[in-house]
Amino acid sequence: MARAAVGLSIEEAYMAYSKSIEDDLKITTDDIELVLAEKEQVIRKTGVMEYFSPKGKPSDISGMDALRKWLSNQEKLLNVPKPPMGLARPKGTLVSGMPGCGKSLCARAISAEWGFPLLRLEVDRLFSIIGVTPEESFRNAIKTAETIAPCILWIDEIEKAFSKTAATETGAASRLFAYFLTWMQEKESSVFIFATANRLTDLPGELLRAQRFEKIWFVDFPNKDDRRKIWKLLLEKHTSANLLNKKEFDKFAKQTEGFSGAEISQILREARSKAYIENDRELRKEDIDDALKEIKPVRPPGLEEIRKKAQKVGAIDASSGEPLKELEK
Repeated sequence: MARAAVGLSIEEAYMAYSKSIEDDLKITTDDIELVLAEKEQVIRKTGVMEYFSPKGKPSDISGMDALRKWLSNQEKLLNVPKPPMGLARPKGTLVSGMPGCGKSLCARAISAEWGFPLLRLEVDRLFSIIGVTPEESFRNAIKTAETIAPCILWIDEIEKAFSKTAATETGAASRLFAYFLTWMQEKESSVFIFATANRLTDLPGELLRAQRFEKIWFVDFPNKDDRRKIWKLLLEKHTSANLLNKKEFDKFAKQTEGFSGAEISQILREARSKAYIENDRELRKEDIDDALKEIKPVRPPGLEEIRKKAQKVGAIDASSGEPLKELEK
């Protein structure tokens, strides 16, 4: 309960605890959710952040094994009151790559594993609040994150806020970028930055150089083993036992070569919808085959350019943990 109230003022915490005992005149672990809900309202007042309590199961995401293992090892350094001599708290990581391949799911999964709240910075809102400069909005957001630390600050599609032009032009965008770099350099709090980007090519070199982020990762389209895991996870979660065998997982993995995880999920949704419409019957292999004929993989423009940029900055494959140059095209 004490940890759940970190970031609330004395008055806000008092009100949250008071509400938690109104129904049964006692405080139990069930009341933690109520305190977290009060904290969510505080986060929303910033106008630029969305609060996610650490819910869910890390097992709900498949693939990206190397990235997830590395993230699991960072929690110990974030949680210690004072890092050992010669070590510093990890600043954060940049996860780049293809849309629909699980970058956002990974942010939520690590929040659930660590038990840290996840704060999603709404980049577009920084420039849209009337009467408040983007720099002021950003400073307020950072201050709030540091107040409730340890937490994860999720900057989704970071290239929208800190593009190449932001690093060179004058005005609010350049000042915001300069403040962010300074804060990253001097940060000592347990705020872990989880930045995601679809296009590394749009980011300035200053943000990608060594020692900005602990590591830069690249999430490619899932390989055959990852696709098999995705099919297994989805079918175990959403269908009956008639399709739950290795032969079917292998078949569907082969048929969906080049598909993103989101596109595979869409295939299963289409197949399940057909089965439901037809008298809510059991899902069949034929339903998935029909959905596969209708849904085709979408490739972002400049795919090879994106990969080459990731190789140039030393990005690591999120699945294997190998340098990106080792990946098969």
